[in-house]
Parts: sequence; structure tokens; C-alpha cells
Amino acid sequence: MLIFCSASMALICGLTLRYLTPSWRGGGQAARWLVEWLLFALFPVLLIFSLFPESATGGQLFGFKFTGAFAAFVFVWWYGVRSSRIAARVDRQEAQTASLVAELEALRWAADRLVLPYSKSAWSARYQISTRFCLVTGSIETLKAYDVWLASENTALELSRFNDASISSAIRFRAALRDQDGAVICDQIADELRKQVPEFGAVEPGRVLVTRPFGLSRRNNVKRVLVVAAVEGMPGVGYRQVQDIRACVRNALDIVDQLNARGEALRSLVLPLLGSGSGCGDPATTAEHIVDALVTHLLAPGHSCGLSEVAVIARYGVERDAVQSALDERIELAKSEKPGRA
Repeated sequence: MLIFCSASMALICGLTLRYLTPSWRGGGQAARWLVEWLLFALFPVLLIFSLFPESATGGQLFGFKFTGAFAAFVFVWWYGVRSSRIAARVDRQEAQTASLVAELEALRWAADRLVLPYSKSAWSARYQISTRFCLVTGSIETLKAYDVWLASENTALELSRFNDASISSAIRFRAALRDQDGAVICDQIADELRKQVPEFGAVEPGRVLVTRPFGLSRRNNVKRVLVVAAVEGMPGVGYRQVQDIRACVRNALDIVDQLNARGEALRSLVLPLLGSGSGCGDPATTAEHIVDALVTHLLAPGHSCGLSEVAVIARYGVERDAVQSALDERIELAKSEKPGRA
């Protein structure tokens, strides 16, 4: 009975040491394994010895021969410590791998948020002479060859602040009247929108408002600025992309058609991935919907709007890849060797 109680006590102490005591750090972990498995090894040995006093087992380890209960004790202790060390090594390697994966994801995220340098690619319709479809990368501030700039805002017309990292904020800032030090003294696009929608009342998703270019005329040769409600907000939820991005694009193109019908010579348009910034829209899906709306509208039989070029601007790598994939997948289009100027 005494031997059986000793075996039980050894097991209880071993389990207590493993599960109920704080983890040791540094080199102390190895010492803990030795003590744990010493206690674990005592349990079966003492238990077997108490039940079968005449039992015997034998084995050889590192050239030494062991027999009886002592051999069973040495084997269990050695095997347990060895297994624990192997498991700990695997745990360390898995932890290191997880850390490296997290670092890699962080680097990828940072790389995706770096603004790309300027580049331009173009696609043309395969079977007819019509509008060219372009992918432009980089900052919109560098573009000087597009008559119409399309900006994305929310349905409440809560305009992007000048210092926000968005294309809409860049358009608003470059259009504003500034003093000789560069400080904004008149937010002209906001003032014009306020005249069209008193007190910036909410507009329906997809609605397009037209403004003059103001400072963009001198700085970027822009003739018209269009503002489309491509994002909507919900209290407690935040902002999200409107459901029908295709409608946003179609409505903007309809406005260009109307302006050209009145005699304005608008020959080119550039737009971002609407609602993929603060609206958190998926870049790939957004690009697919935008390209589909552009191609369907501009290549419709008998349609003539006067636009010779439309471009989707992508500031980041993930946006560029999404737009390029969407354009490549359109069987109506073929990539052009001469993209043209910015």
C-alpha cells in the first residue's frame, strides 16, 4: 500500500509541476522536464512493482544494461525527457515560423501602401476604332492629359480632408484657391457642391455632381470635375462601398455625354477605383465592375460620346494588379503598344 501511495503521489506531483506551475524561462525549462519525467517515470515503476513484486524488464542504453524495475524507470525517464525536448524544439520552430510569416505579411502590407511611380498601359477595341482604355499608376497630381477627373465621395457629401491619403482629397486640394504660401483660402469644389446640394444634404447612391475645375485647370489642364456618391455611411458601422458601382460609372459617362452634346469638348476621363478606399471595397471586384461598365457603355453599338480615352488610376500595387487583370480578361480588348502621354 505504501508503494502504491508513493506512485500516486509521484504522478500528482508531476502533473502539478507540468500544468499548475508558471512556465519557467530560459534554461530552467530543461531542468523542469527532467524533474517532471523523473516523477512520471516513478509512477508506472512503483505501480507495477507494488502489484507484481517479482516482475522484471530489461534493456540497454548507451552500452549499459538495466534490468528489473530500475530498467523500466530509466527507460520511461529517458524517453519522456527526449520526447519533451523534441516537442519543445518543434514548438520553437513553429513560433519562429509564425513570427516570420507575420513579418512577411507586414512587409507585404507596407509594400502595397507605397504609391507606385507613374506608368501607363493601354487597351483598344479589337474590331473597331473607339475609345482607348488605360491603366495609369502613380499619383493623380502628375496627370495633365485628362479633361475630366472623377472623384468619389460619400452620399452625405462629407468631403475628404485635405490631408487624407485619398485621390478625392488630392483633387479637392489642387482645385482650391491658395495663397502664396500654399495655404487654402477658398475650398472651391466644396463651395460649388454646397450650392448644388444646400447644406450638403444627402444624395442617393450613384448620383453624379458636376463642378468647374478651378485650380485644376491651371495645374493639370482639367476642364471638368465630376463627384459621384460611391460610398455610404451607417452609424455604428462606418463607411462602405455602394452596392452598384457600375451605376456610378454609367451615370458619370452619361453626364459626359450630356456635356459634350452641349458643345463641351471633353475627350478624356480618369477615375479611381470608386469606393475601395474609405468604402473598403474589394479592389479586384471593384475593378471588374468599373471596367465592365466602361466597356459596355463605350463600345455599345451606335454609341458616340466623344471620349477618345478613359483611364483608371491605381496608386498601389494591389490596385494596379486588379485593374490590369480586369482589362486583360475582356475579350473585346487587346493591349496596345503605344499607351500615349499622361
